[in-house]
Amino acid sequence: MGYLRLVLAVLLMASFSSVYGGDCFTGELDTTDISDCRAQAEKGNASAQSNLGVMYFKGRGGVLQDYKEAAKWFRLAADNDDTEAKFYLGLAYVLGNGVPQDNVMAHMYWNLAARDGHKEAIEGRGMVTEDMTQSEIEKAQKLAKEWVPTWVLHP
Repeated sequence: MGYLRLVLAVLLMASFSSVYGGDCFTGELDTTDISDCRAQAEKGNASAQSNLGVMYFKGRGGVLQDYKEAAKWFRLAADNDDTEAKFYLGLAYVLGNGVPQDNVMAHMYWNLAARDGHKEAIEGRGMVTEDMTQSEIEKAQKLAKEWVPTWVLHP
């Protein structure tokens, strides 16, 4: 599992290099206006929710690193069908950052992001599969198949 965490840490550093900043949607992560981003996120903007999650996950953009807060925003964004948030939730679950460590949930979220074409999620799903039983893989696939974004259930 140590090797998996190392590889995933490298994936994390390489991913989401295009985080939107400035007004939460243009510029660099460290110059993001956190108040604008939070306001947009609280209005339900999935990109802003995901961006806010990244700021908390990485401790950037003027906020302290807070994995639980990051997971909260990623979950909201994923419920709004944000692909990047699904990737980060998978990462949070495999590492146990802000959520209990859970390979089944990591696989599920990476499966969802992979369906959207997220390359790092495809790689992560393949790596976490190596540490899972067939029963766990089947459970994760079932959860992914049954998953429906909140906005579909409550338009």
